Order: sequence, then C-alpha cells, then structure tokens
Amino acid sequence: MARKVREGGVLAFTPDGPRGPTHKVQLGVILMAEKSGAPIVPLGISASRRWLMKSWDSYMIPQPFAQGYCLVGDPIFVPPGLNDAERERMAVEVERATNRLECEAERLAGHPDYPAEWRVE
Repeated sequence: MARKVREGGVLAFTPDGPRGPTHKVQLGVILMAEKSGAPIVPLGISASRRWLMKSWDSYMIPQPFAQGYCLVGDPIFVPPGLNDAERERMAVEVERATNRLECEAERLAGHPDYPAEWRVE
C-alpha cells in the first residue's frame, strides 16, 4: 500500500482500525504515512439526521436528505525513521486533530452532546 501511495495513489481508512477502540488512532496509520511519505489528512464527519449502529464504533449511516458535514484538517506529516515513542506521540497528535474535527462536525450537525471522553478542548 505504501508503494501505491508513493506512486500517487490515494489511501483512505479509519484511523481506529477494524476493531478499535473507537477514537483511538492505531499505529498502522502512522507507519503507513512514515513509509509512504504521504501526509495524514484528518477529517471530521457527521450528518444532521443519521442512524448510529449498535457496534463498537457506533458506525454512522446518514439518513436520506440529511445535511452532511465533512471538515478537513491540516495535513500532518510523519517524518521517516521514528522510534516507537515518537510514533505513539504522532498517533496522539492525529487522534486529537481527528477528534477535534469530529466534535466540530457533530456540533454543526446539531449533535452537541459529543461524548466527553473524546472531546478536545
């Protein structure tokens, strides 16, 4: 995947991985950015009317005719050659940026009750 991204491909995935925990950035995101040289672009997404699945991540499905919100943050560049502690710090940086944007998207969509444990002040 890193090679394809270096060749100009685009890769998008949820940073909390396929099993979570939700809103916790996994190190694979950091490793992919480190190996590919591509920046991480954090997003915050919400919808005015939506269904939230009863799953570990409360997967959101916008309802028909809902107003959608997609906020795009500043790119985060991951330098090559990081050690484990530096990768962890980068993961926290990406996590904070993503959660801040999602909190704002939720507020714009009319859902101000964003869970306190994920809020970034």
